[in-house]
Amino acid sequence: MNNSAQQTTNPDILTRYPDLFQDTNFTPKAPIKAILWDLDGTLVDTEALSEIALHKLLSELGVKFDPNDRAQLIGRTMKMNYDFRNEKYGIPIEYPEFFERKMAIYMAMLDDLPPRFPSAPALIKRIHECNHIKQAIVSNGEGQAVRKSAMIYGHDKFEFILSIDETVDGKPAPTPYLMGSKKIGVPIENCLVVEDTPTGLKAALSAGAQTIIAPSDHRAFDKNLELYKQADLLIDDLEKVDWNQLLFAE
Repeated sequence: MNNSAQQTTNPDILTRYPDLFQDTNFTPKAPIKAILWDLDGTLVDTEALSEIALHKLLSELGVKFDPNDRAQLIGRTMKMNYDFRNEKYGIPIEYPEFFERKMAIYMAMLDDLPPRFPSAPALIKRIHECNHIKQAIVSNGEGQAVRKSAMIYGHDKFEFILSIDETVDGKPAPTPYLMGSKKIGVPIENCLVVEDTPTGLKAALSAGAQTIIAPSDHRAFDKNLELYKQADLLIDDLEKVDWNQLLFAE
């Protein structure tokens, strides 16, 4: 069962904020000509796996693992995670070794990776087959993991896959989405970004993109409520979006 989806559709959140999840589409500020998808936590259910891999490594190193740190770090780069925990707890190895060991644990967990939303593969395929909308992946993840995770959709469905390896700085800076817009050849105001984290949403908003947010961690929901309200659409399931009206209406 998809743990991220369970967290997103947490009954308490839907009960307390029913009005926030009522809309199924929005009127685009400018015609949508490209979709820039976040990957981890948005298209694939990897957020829990990444946390498990990190917990395993920190345990091996004898470093405290506080799950409450996740609210500040979700969606951030691995280097940002390392720097935060090294300053707070002290990590007995340098970042290059930390990176290699964490990636070895994580990569071994990516076999048979499920999509976060069951309807996502068919949606990606439909967008790919239409003539007027391009799509790409823009991720804060490391290149090798991002490429492996995206394989469940087929790399041919995307114009490109942009990982942290290729960007100057990661989300929440706008750089990744501005680079994605330039690379796909579509002005940022004509790009729709689909994200799951406050970090990614901040990046998309500051870049000037249109935005959909499907939060993957209900633990951070209340803290980021005002930020989520800035998105053009807040959803708990991709399937509930009226894609016909949003993308395919003549």
